[in-house]
Amino acid sequence: MIGRDRVPLFVTLAYCAGLFTLVGTVVGVVLAYVKRDEVAGDWGESILTYLIRTFWIGLAVGIVGSVLTVVLIGWLVLAALFVWYALRCLRALLATYDRKPISDPETYLF
Repeated sequence: MIGRDRVPLFVTLAYCAGLFTLVGTVVGVVLAYVKRDEVAGDWGESILTYLIRTFWIGLAVGIVGSVLTVVLIGWLVLAALFVWYALRCLRALLATYDRKPISDPETYLF
C-alpha cells in the first residue's frame, strides 16, 4: 500500500518517467484517479488535480501536434508540448517535496 502522503510523490515520479515513455504518464494518471479520494482535503489533492489536467491537456495538444506534423508546424507544437510538460512535472515535484498544495491546479500554463 502507498501511504497517503506518498501518493503525490509516486504519481509525480510516474509523470516524470512519462518524459521518456508514454507508459509512465498512463500509469501516473490511472494512479491519480484511483488515489484521488484518498488524499481529498489534503495538500496532495491539488497536485493530483494538476497532474490529471496535465494529462488531458497534453493529450489534446499532442493529438493536434501529431496531426499538424504533416505540414511541419506540428514538430514545433510537439517540442513546445515537451517543454510545457517538463515544467509542469518540475512544479509538481517541487510542490510534493515541500508538501504544499499547488496554488492554481486548474491553470493551463505552469
